[in-house]
Amino acid sequence: MQPEEGSAGAPPAIDPALLSKFMRLWSAYNRENDPQKTAVLQAMKPYLHPDRRERVDRALQTLRLTHVAREALGVDLFGSLFKGINLPLTRRNR
Repeated sequence: MQPEEGSAGAPPAIDPALLSKFMRLWSAYNRENDPQKTAVLQAMKPYLHPDRRERVDRALQTLRLTHVAREALGVDLFGSLFKGINLPLTRRNR
């Protein structure tokens, strides 16, 4: 495999827009939506059965990936989903 002609071993140029998008996605992955609830779940893990610990880990990972997906798609998945829809409030014990 030979290097491309004229490359002279120089690193490939990085598109600033792509780098900016990557940084936004990385930030979304590391951001916590509700740090208090996340902290409570993390604090409870040592007292849970190992199966439940795994479920908490998967739930937190899913939450992080949801932040990345929302940022990547540029949409507010749940905020705009119900905008303009009036849902009737119901009570179970009437």
